[in-house]
Amino acid sequence: MRLLIILLFSSTILKAQSWVQLNDFPGTERDDGLAFVINNKAYCITGLEVGWHCTKNGYVLDGSTETWSVIASLPLGSERQYATGFSYNGLGYLLGGIDCSSICLNDFFEYSPSLNNWSQLPNFPGQGRQGMSNFIIKNKLYVLGGKYTDGTVTNEIWEYNFSNSNWTQKNNLPFNGMWRGSAFSIDTIGYVCYGLKNDNSYNHFMFKYNYINDTWSKISNIVLLDRKYIGTAICDQKACLYGGIDSLNNISNTVYVFNPIDSSIAIKLAIPSFARKDGMAFSLNNDFYYTTGVTNSFRTKETWKTSELVGLNEKIKHDFFKIYPNPASSVLNIVGNSNELQNSIIKLENYFGQIVFIAPFTQQIDISNLPVGIYFLTLKTDSIQKTAKVVKQ
Repeated sequence: MRLLIILLFSSTILKAQSWVQLNDFPGTERDDGLAFVINNKAYCITGLEVGWHCTKNGYVLDGSTETWSVIASLPLGSERQYATGFSYNGLGYLLGGIDCSSICLNDFFEYSPSLNNWSQLPNFPGQGRQGMSNFIIKNKLYVLGGKYTDGTVTNEIWEYNFSNSNWTQKNNLPFNGMWRGSAFSIDTIGYVCYGLKNDNSYNHFMFKYNYINDTWSKISNIVLLDRKYIGTAICDQKACLYGGIDSLNNISNTVYVFNPIDSSIAIKLAIPSFARKDGMAFSLNNDFYYTTGVTNSFRTKETWKTSELVGLNEKIKHDFFKIYPNPASSVLNIVGNSNELQNSIIKLENYFGQIVFIAPFTQQIDISNLPVGIYFLTLKTDSIQKTAKVVKQ
């Protein structure tokens, strides 16, 4: 009977947070590409393909039919990786990156879906850079960080006004540079997190940006682990952050969802395939998509979709139950509403989303044999699901 309950719980979770594999990205296997969305279509272009060749071609995924088709390539000689891309007012844009001669670029292109062509805009006025991030607030683009040709990771921020095509340099990031981190905006607030700094250390915090005052503030309750090459998309006013790699070269297969309303982070079910980094992430119809990328040993063309990342209340907080001690070295004790807990299923996952314990509720879990690190403990009933972070020391 106990085994049956565990299997039913696992099946319920997979159904609730199911991933669907779509047709592969129709181009070559690649990483370091970019994606932007216009009118429920995701345009995916550039990147580094098998054989270490930079690309200039791309494809579009239609969110209505979930079919791929080819789009116009960048002009001849514009092959690149690590560019940044975005869309505004029905047009797509591509900025910078690095070519396959290892020269960082500052060119700027605009894409018209109706004409299916690219036109070159005046160059970005700053130094050429690659691996930068961006977000848009109202009618202005903010380009953040990046790496120069000489390897310097910058903390510069540049604002582009779509109304008059002017560039303005803003106050720098509140830390020492960001390369291959995550940036996004929700409503009129910009956010940055993760990424590698100029001293080769990682940013472990999330900061939010006040565009009116050009100021940054740290979100005090969020502390992040080492991570770069993050796939980021906004689904239902929440940020979905997938994949990446840490300082030990471990590639993550975990999705985190950031809710700006209460600055909470939830852990979600991983893609049922290889962990990967540096693919192209985007949102269509508030669903999360991820295509291409690189695993521990190869590039991929797989395309995955999930509709359930923001559908369940899995905030990391402790109003349903409490855990002690935390940090812990041998035993976790769990207390809370006894009636609700007795009907719950308990699951413990490591940082990479791998289940290390699952069973009907118990007041104690032996973690003495688990490696030191961060884990996520989830309790689920028919109506409630809550997750809390646990530290094994």
